[in-house]
Amino acid sequence: MGVIPVAFSLFASFISSVSMIGIPAEAYIFDSMVMWGAVAAPISIYLSAYIYIPIFYNLKLTNAYE
Repeated sequence: MGVIPVAFSLFASFISSVSMIGIPAEAYIFDSMVMWGAVAAPISIYLSAYIYIPIFYNLKLTNAYE
């Protein structure tokens, strides 16, 4: 599978239809706080990918509950 279908699949599973309906209302009520959530998401993904996932991989764990 190519990069584009995987990216669309991850996007579709990450953002639900309820979120797509609720985000404009939340942006109207809380103004720029929605923007900070959009800034925090890539930072948390980066930290997970380069800090937590290698630790789990080296410990040979498949999930956080082991």
